Amino acid sequence: MEGCHRQPTDWYCKQLKALKYAIAGIELLATDSWQHQYDLSLVLHEEAAETAYLSGDFLAMEQWVAIVLQEARTILDEVKVHEVTIKTYVAQTHKLDAIKVGLQVLAKLGLNLPIVSIWWRSRMPCSRKGNSKFCHIEKGKGLGF
Repeated sequence: MEGCHRQPTDWYCKQLKALKYAIAGIELLATDSWQHQYDLSLVLHEEAAETAYLSGDFLAMEQWVAIVLQEARTILDEVKVHEVTIKTYVAQTHKLDAIKVGLQVLAKLGLNLPIVSIWWRSRMPCSRKGNSKFCHIEKGKGLGF
């Protein structure tokens, strides 16, 4: 495996092996597996997405997530890959993107949070001092996502 020549038992190499096995399992599925082996297809694609994330292959993670989101039957079937997406955004220090995904998933689940209230509460010094770059957000306008 690439990058595993020194210590093939380290954590990173284990993630690469897990990804390789998930992909091998996906390749063994029938072309109509999402119709006839839905649970197995879902689990293997979720594992591929998560192990791609854990091994740092964010592009591959996005591809596996896209497949799950396209084939998932319910929002509950999407939750695992949304979690992986959120973790990926956090790992890349894209925290607002992570929050955006989380809020979108919660909205799909029927839980709409008052975004501005959360935003203002997390920026309380801004609302008191009035000199932060975040103070330009008008109450009730949201964050633009």
